[in-house]
Amino acid sequence: MENENKKSKKGVSLGIIVIVLLAIMVGLSYYFFRPTSPKEVFISKIEETLNQANAATNNNAEKINSTISLSGNIETTNEEIAQIAQILNNGKLTLNLQADTNSKKMLIGADVNYLNESLINAKAFYQKGDNNVYLFVQDLFDRYFKVSTEEMETEEEMTNVFSEIKDKETASKILKETISENLKEEYFSKENVDEMTKNTMKLTVSELKSLCTNVVTSLKDNQKFLDCFENSGKMKKVLEDTLKEINEMEKDYDSARIEISLYTKESAKDVKKMDAKVVVSETEEGTFILNKVDDNSLTFNVEVKGKTDEIPFTAQALNGTIKKEKIGNDTTKMTVVVENVPEVGKVTLNIEEKKSSNTDLENVDTANAVDFNNMTEQEMMTLYTNLQKMKIYSFIAPFLGIQ
Repeated sequence: MENENKKSKKGVSLGIIVIVLLAIMVGLSYYFFRPTSPKEVFISKIEETLNQANAATNNNAEKINSTISLSGNIETTNEEIAQIAQILNNGKLTLNLQADTNSKKMLIGADVNYLNESLINAKAFYQKGDNNVYLFVQDLFDRYFKVSTEEMETEEEMTNVFSEIKDKETASKILKETISENLKEEYFSKENVDEMTKNTMKLTVSELKSLCTNVVTSLKDNQKFLDCFENSGKMKKVLEDTLKEINEMEKDYDSARIEISLYTKESAKDVKKMDAKVVVSETEEGTFILNKVDDNSLTFNVEVKGKTDEIPFTAQALNGTIKKEKIGNDTTKMTVVVENVPEVGKVTLNIEEKKSSNTDLENVDTANAVDFNNMTEQEMMTLYTNLQKMKIYSFIAPFLGIQ
């Protein structure tokens, strides 16, 4: 009985994961078009997503500077959550990425701010060809720390940071065509609902895995697609590894059914609504619904239904809004509001991104960097002494039971 309960709950979790992934893939791109078949509606969404991705990366900027600021607010009557809310409501996280695509350098900065004071400010620097990552924490040490990428087990990932697609347009075209060729007409249906056309794609998890396998295999064997990348051999290896991961996926939920519907008003050439459902069994399912209010606003909700012999439940787990606005020429702000987070209350997340191009990378001096794994006793003592003086130390010490 215990195993059945665990499997039931795991099924619901899998369902929600699939819902979110597929929702991201086909549900967040809206534009005007006149569909002629349900399959073409979905292909149009995929194509638009690829075009938007290419547009975002085709500015040919040699130097990139992007800053993302995250802040939030929790309104709750839960006394335990209120302690966390106190921190979140007065805190702010700022991440900065600077990159030079010519010299293959990257600098990532992070600042944690509480009550308008910086608790910790840190940086990480990497340059292609160097087998080290350099870390700097303000007020902790006066020099960068050097950490081998081999010891971090991220050497290959760091090397891939500056991997380039030589021909994004061709790669996107081949990808779209390959997906279209493998989407069977039998997956699709069409009906009229509430004065809208409901275009639905329905398939099982087993069929989805088969679809992914066929698409990845076709791309792996398509030399024209591989030649779109700076290192075609490495891309082929990535696709081969992806195939292995698909083949190793558990088969417990292969019979689960996935349904994604896009609602269009043909007279307005507009997608007004998207919903995605995963049906694990007769008593377990999850639904994700996304409604377009206008070009910059969406509403969403997630409903999960599950039942075991001991714990039947139905819960509207998430319900909220997403709003986006442009501030000037280089800043975008997004506000996500979730009205009814279980056991918490209302949660608001503010995300602000500012981008600039062709600005010089901040100067980084790694000549006297300290090898983190070979520090002298004096350096370690300096490190510990400085740590105790930092604001972050006094902030987290009470939570760690340190006096």
